Amino acid sequence: MLKELERPPVRLSRPLEEGDTVLVSPHFNSIFRHARLVIRVTLAFGALAVLFAIFRHDSYTAVTKLLIDNKTLQLSRQDAVFARSEVDVPLIQNQIELLRSESIAGQVIDSFKLADDPDFGARRSLLRQFAPTDPEERRRVALDAFKRRLYVGRVGDSYTLEIRFTAAAPSQAADIANKIGEDYIRLLADTNDKLAQSASPWLRPRLKDLGPNASVITAATPPLRKDGPGSLVILGAALLAGLMFGVTGALAADVRDRSIRTPHQVAAVTGAECLGVVPQLKSRNPLFDAIRLPKSHLTHAMRRVLAAVREQPDARIVGVVSALPAEGKTMTAANLAQVAAAQGSRVLLVDAASHSEKLSRMLAPEAKAGLGEIIAGTIALQDALWGFSNTDMKFVPIGGSARSGLEQSISASGLQDVLSQAGSLFDLVVVDLPPMTLVADVREAASAFDAFLLVVEWGKTPREVVASALAGNDQVERKLLGTVLNKVELRKLQTYDASLSVLYDKKRYANYVNDSDDARRSWFGADEKGFKQR
Repeated sequence: MLKELERPPVRLSRPLEEGDTVLVSPHFNSIFRHARLVIRVTLAFGALAVLFAIFRHDSYTAVTKLLIDNKTLQLSRQDAVFARSEVDVPLIQNQIELLRSESIAGQVIDSFKLADDPDFGARRSLLRQFAPTDPEERRRVALDAFKRRLYVGRVGDSYTLEIRFTAAAPSQAADIANKIGEDYIRLLADTNDKLAQSASPWLRPRLKDLGPNASVITAATPPLRKDGPGSLVILGAALLAGLMFGVTGALAADVRDRSIRTPHQVAAVTGAECLGVVPQLKSRNPLFDAIRLPKSHLTHAMRRVLAAVREQPDARIVGVVSALPAEGKTMTAANLAQVAAAQGSRVLLVDAASHSEKLSRMLAPEAKAGLGEIIAGTIALQDALWGFSNTDMKFVPIGGSARSGLEQSISASGLQDVLSQAGSLFDLVVVDLPPMTLVADVREAASAFDAFLLVVEWGKTPREVVASALAGNDQVERKLLGTVLNKVELRKLQTYDASLSVLYDKKRYANYVNDSDDARRSWFGADEKGFKQR
């Protein structure tokens, strides 16, 4: 008959309520949770700003201002006099186009030999720049560069024209801007002189000053500052933009986060109590950390699991499972068995994870026989036991030659007979099982177990995967004792729920929880590799 556990209510974090959601809502704490992301994005923008400041093409813009007037000739009975007339918009536009004409540009290019200047005579491509070999081609390239660097416009509604020219050197920019103004004034004088030559000798000297005229009211001087914002302004703007993008990325990361982050979430997804939170273990061999660090979060979590097991009548055979590989179920199974043995229970730890064999490789690497041979009937249970001296904890490795037989018979009555026999000899049997979502072993062997402990990796395992794994293993869901949230970053965990910031306050619980490597040594007083065959 199928056994269903009497599950205790959710006690860690706050109780579940109808309509509760397991989503992570983005808020101010998202910045602290994803501080590394924010810092990296900000620094990346800052690095780009530094590179831009180092490799950007410096430029300087010089300004020359010209005053335009227009003189007309009025004839009277005795003489002809000059009168100023308004400078209309078409006339101003004509002068602007004249200043931008290729005739003036060509004169300036020839005067300064800009066709041979690499800054003007080079054609740029995506990755490099090259200078044409043909002189005419170089001149066309220089003319194109000249036009792009030149700006001529009217200053407001006045009769003043502004000539702006940009160059790599301040003095070059000023010289070229002044040269454009000089050539333009000379061009106007030459035009008026040609017009006067066609008139009578009496009008000839008068027509020389007729029409548009220009004078320099402000000569260009070498600019003192580079064009564009300064390097510090660019860096500050880049850091601000990077910070904004980083914060946006942090908020988006929480919106897109589908993993399990809090005990409340794992309880909501599984319907079972989260029995403990285990931080990321940094030791070389975490299989023994619960005993090496008796005040650690790991040890307290294992004690809570044992308390939950003892609350269930006749719960002796416990399978430790996970939805995906590498979530920490093997470490949990080993530490759970050791804590139970340290409390005086007779404990058997069984490696039934035939696809990984991690427990067997670490605890009994020389074992030639084990669970596979027991199921096959080639060896008795007592002859396959390994253990530590001075403890009541024993270990059954996966075995050697009968591994394929184990994979074929794990759903048969053989495994149930072995675990039933072990249940009569030991107070607690802890079995490390394969992941639920990848292989069929857990579903096939579920009837042989009294209870299951589900290990979920914090921040990695998606909620949908856990829900799907339980939905596909009905007996596991019915017999689910509780869950352990593993590989938790406690500092980040506190930012997800206000109650967690109190529960996992390091200073407040310093006397009760200590994950330091300076904690006292193992209760068995032997090396972690001290397993031997009994």
